[in-house]
Amino acid sequence: MRGFHRSHLAQGLLRGLLMIVGFCGMTEKVSAQNIGLIFTVHVSNYAGVNSKTLADAEKFATAVFRNSGVEARWVAAPVPVAQRQSGPNLVPLTEIRVSILPKKIAEQFGFPGGAVGYAPGTGADRQQTYVLYDKMEALAQNPAYIAVKGPQFYHVTKPVILGMALAHEIGHLLLNLESHSPTGIMLANWSMNDLLEASYGNLAFTTQQAESIRGDVARRMGQ
Repeated sequence: MRGFHRSHLAQGLLRGLLMIVGFCGMTEKVSAQNIGLIFTVHVSNYAGVNSKTLADAEKFATAVFRNSGVEARWVAAPVPVAQRQSGPNLVPLTEIRVSILPKKIAEQFGFPGGAVGYAPGTGADRQQTYVLYDKMEALAQNPAYIAVKGPQFYHVTKPVILGMALAHEIGHLLLNLESHSPTGIMLANWSMNDLLEASYGNLAFTTQQAESIRGDVARRMGQ
């Protein structure tokens, strides 16, 4: 099973996890004008996620990848059926597919409960990943995920959770990584500090992971 798990998050959050509402202050350490490594994410929104929620989540994930030196472009449609039927070798490796699934479809796919996302298969050329939206809604609505910092309240929001899930699951593909890492956004579960750092734009791929992601996107581009 791949991706980070709700059970892991819940255990950590009950020990004091929190996420700030705003993520617009995410520091973009790499200018978009200087990025030549680009991949495209075709989003199949089977869960019917609100357009603003999805746009904000994509913005969050874009900043995470931009900080690693690659640019993610988002398309609100799957790869055309005709392309998919032509064979996997005819679909550019820079085309990543993310399916955001509601609970009913996730169950039909046979995904076991507990995980927020999956990046199935093995090998360096994987292009498909899944995000289970009902798990994120449950996390965002849980009152245990509200905390106080000084005079302000902070809350885990759907766009932040979805953006983290998108970056995390796509990270599995670009890193050709089956497991999780001990630090950064590829953690299996996050501490309070980790989530605060994420809200400031500082929970990202590690330096080594960012280098690997740049190398993989370059490879997928044929460079």
